[in-house]
Amino acid sequence: MSSKPPSGNVGGISAPTLRIGQSIPVSSGRERMRRPLSRSGYRRARPPEREAFLCRYRSNLAAITAERKPEIDALSRKLARQEAAIALLRGPTTLPGGFGRTELHAGGDNRRS
Repeated sequence: MSSKPPSGNVGGISAPTLRIGQSIPVSSGRERMRRPLSRSGYRRARPPEREAFLCRYRSNLAAITAERKPEIDALSRKLARQEAAIALLRGPTTLPGGFGRTELHAGGDNRRS
């Protein structure tokens, strides 16, 4: 007979079987409830100061914005080009008879009385 404990096969998954009298390892409630502290270190104590949080937030936002500024500018230029092309394809915004596009699509009666 081999010295290692037999393995059970439950639902096609092989799992080690415990010997009679062998205890199941269970973590205590304290170990289970312990979680790593958040980045701010806030845990059941005084909350972080609002002004310090806002200062860090604004600083991080400014850094991210500065880092992405070229990308933001390029996307803004691309959007402006697309809007100009769409406006060119749509043509004039007023139609014969003095009706504008917004008046035509408003859903009301467009006939003059």
